[in-house]
Amino acid sequence: MKFFISLGLAALIGVGIRYLMVTLISPSALALIIVNGLGCLGAGFIFLDHTEISKILSIGLFGALTTYSAYNTQLFSWLQEGRWLEVLGYTVLMNLLCLGCFMLGHTFRLYLN
Repeated sequence: MKFFISLGLAALIGVGIRYLMVTLISPSALALIIVNGLGCLGAGFIFLDHTEISKILSIGLFGALTTYSAYNTQLFSWLQEGRWLEVLGYTVLMNLLCLGCFMLGHTFRLYLN
């Protein structure tokens, strides 16, 4: 039960950070890129940990922080408008950025050990 409550609290923090980012930056693709990059950076940092806290952070905090459903909503809206160049650029940028951030976080963690 303690794990479940901790997971929920971590998710609450992640959702709060995402809300603030989207509110401060604007509900735009840029805000989604930033929160997804931050979430992937954090997930990469704790990737090798198999502790309870790393599961809470990975699933709760970083899971709630990242925005796969919002990402797809943005893509779908552009698809409906026929904005194919934005769809292609955003898809490539988001995937490369998130993979790069994950790898950077993981490398930084290895460096610290």
